[in-house]
Amino acid sequence: EFLKHQDMQKAYDTYQECVTLAPDHLYARARMGSVLSDAGLWDASISSLREALKQRSQKSRMKKPALDAEVWPMAHAKLGKALENTNDRAGAAMEYEAAIKLAPKKLEFYHMLSVFYSNAKEHESAVKVWEKAVSALPKSVDAHTNLANNLYFASRVDDAAMVYEK
Repeated sequence: EFLKHQDMQKAYDTYQECVTLAPDHLYARARMGSVLSDAGLWDASISSLREALKQRSQKSRMKKPALDAEVWPMAHAKLGKALENTNDRAGAAMEYEAAIKLAPKKLEFYHMLSVFYSNAKEHESAVKVWEKAVSALPKSVDAHTNLANNLYFASRVDDAAMVYEK
């Protein structure tokens, strides 16, 4: 509830209390890590998210599949963001890819990985991200537009023009 009102401190305090009371409460630990990432507290976020993801991998089956579909891809994406901001580029790319693998229909994760590559001037890698997005979401105007934009940034103007025309 606190997250809806952008009260990060109260959200963090609530998740911290949950984790203190129930250290194995993976959703609370993952969400706490996301709050820490949103607050720019990278090291604390990395620690919390890695612990949640480690504990999750040790459990064979979670009890709330709908919540799993929301929490775990975002946990990987937030961990990717934190790793990116601590200059662990390989780790960041791996986490963004994990988010995409868990939620291939969620454009937000393609965007995060593409921006990661674009910021490093790795435009061809960003193009590959959007080609994958277009493959997963062939009717997404945003995926096609971002592919065209990144083709342009990669100096592939003719290819960009063809995608824009579609």
